[in-house]
Amino acid sequence: MTTDNSELTAAIEAHRQGRLADAHAAFRRVLAARPEDPIALHHLGVLELQRGNPAEAAGQLEIAARNQPRNPAVQCDLGRALMMCGQLTRAARAFETAMALAGEHPDIRFNLALVREQQGRPADSEDELLRALATKPDHLKSILRLGHLERRRSRPEAARARFEAALALVPEHWEALLALAALDESAGFPERAEERLRQVISLDDVPIPDAHVRLSRLLENLGRTDEGMEVARAGARHYPWHDIAWRQLGEALKRQGRLEEAATAFAKGHAILRAPDKNYGMDRPEIRHTNRAKLRHDIEQLRYLEDVGAPIEGLDRLIAEHEALGAGLPVDVGEGKVVALPASEILRVGGHYNRCVHRAEAPALDGGALNASLNADAIAQDYFSRGPGITHIDDFLRPEALAGLRRYLLESTIWYDADHPNGYVGAYLHDGFDCPLVLQIASELPRVLPRIFGDRPLLQLWAYHYDSSLSGIDMHADFAAINVNFWLTPNDAMLDPDSGGMRIWDVAPPADWGPEDFNSADPVTKRRIDDYLASRGARELVIPHRQNRAVIFNSDLFHRTDEIGF
Repeated sequence: MTTDNSELTAAIEAHRQGRLADAHAAFRRVLAARPEDPIALHHLGVLELQRGNPAEAAGQLEIAARNQPRNPAVQCDLGRALMMCGQLTRAARAFETAMALAGEHPDIRFNLALVREQQGRPADSEDELLRALATKPDHLKSILRLGHLERRRSRPEAARARFEAALALVPEHWEALLALAALDESAGFPERAEERLRQVISLDDVPIPDAHVRLSRLLENLGRTDEGMEVARAGARHYPWHDIAWRQLGEALKRQGRLEEAATAFAKGHAILRAPDKNYGMDRPEIRHTNRAKLRHDIEQLRYLEDVGAPIEGLDRLIAEHEALGAGLPVDVGEGKVVALPASEILRVGGHYNRCVHRAEAPALDGGALNASLNADAIAQDYFSRGPGITHIDDFLRPEALAGLRRYLLESTIWYDADHPNGYVGAYLHDGFDCPLVLQIASELPRVLPRIFGDRPLLQLWAYHYDSSLSGIDMHADFAAINVNFWLTPNDAMLDPDSGGMRIWDVAPPADWGPEDFNSADPVTKRRIDDYLASRGARELVIPHRQNRAVIFNSDLFHRTDEIGF
């Protein structure tokens, strides 16, 4: 094969015009004839970055850097690719090399600051940003990043000064306005926050729906629920391709008790975020977070789907993909230690981690999902007779409902939540756990037990899947009115028939405690809770696990998962 410079020129022109597929093919043709061509390698590396393939980009740019050791632009692009791959030490070295070649440059300093921030070195990141501003005082990206750093380091006035400086340079800059609105709301100035958010909404080409989302929440908090709902609907209309816009609409509808409409909005957001054939959201923690227990869970579930003959194309490949991710975890990552997988590693092995590759059917049932023989009066009497409110019910669901919901959760790959140090995984209404059957259960409960539930709307709906030998949820109380927990695992899986359920204490937190005081895994918080319960003489109620047993209790009561052995 032969090629001349006209092919390279055409490839560069296609790249400049944004015809990425044409440019990619043309650069490949050039490199087939001249594998070490430094210009083609550099351009192809940048193009792979644009296409969301940082590992491929790093490979091309490393060769280009060897061939052009004095080119700072190649080093800088290599640093960006390595940073996206999670190779932070090598990324920093590339940016430092670029600086040595080019001299002080604010963009390179800015990129080095991002690396230091990702390395957990905020003071060093701040230093790099200040050095960028010493070279170019109006370097907007550095000013904004400094503002965000100041906010995270609990220095609100310093952050405000940075964002105001950004507005002085670029009036109506959407990112600065959003940040200032958040500072205003935190400082107790909701009217000023509302004004800024409406200003952002009025701007063209704002790439994210955050202004609609925040304004909708703000208006709800101010008691202007109808206005908040309209803003949420406007956000979904304006950003129909963004999952967070749909999630906010779903949350607003849910809080109004419009569960079916909320589930429809949530489903649209879930379809966007969890599509198995796209790289959407790869920078988001809810895609990349994992631990050994989570990966083991996913592999076991995929093998189960293989055993039951689920119609999933390339199931062997999906299993191998997840096994490769598990094998690639650092040796110091324990069962429940939460880490963020590099996006490049997820993409390298196939890109299906934490995506919805299969969902089972779980339709609503004619005649209802709850056991028709439940004695509502006896249940309510037992609930209110136990101090602050506790009861449990056996044979909670009809057998068909129990079987249908259990099958749905065994087969549906919706267990995305891995942010728990005890190794359990979670699924939520807003992110895939929205089958008609579970919505039917949630809707029927207030109708069957009106004395307990009244007209309270559903606040959250979830499922947790525990490892058979790790621990469950630690001691906490919930920021709600009533909790309903019920279990699906068969009794014959239990190693100890008196365990595996819940432990509930008949004491609520003091009125002046906030959620952070009674819903944290921090050891100091745990000791404080234990001391408080002891001082109040709290009594502990142990409710063992039984399949199809429901526990209904006052959400304020301290509770935790009992010891697990299945």
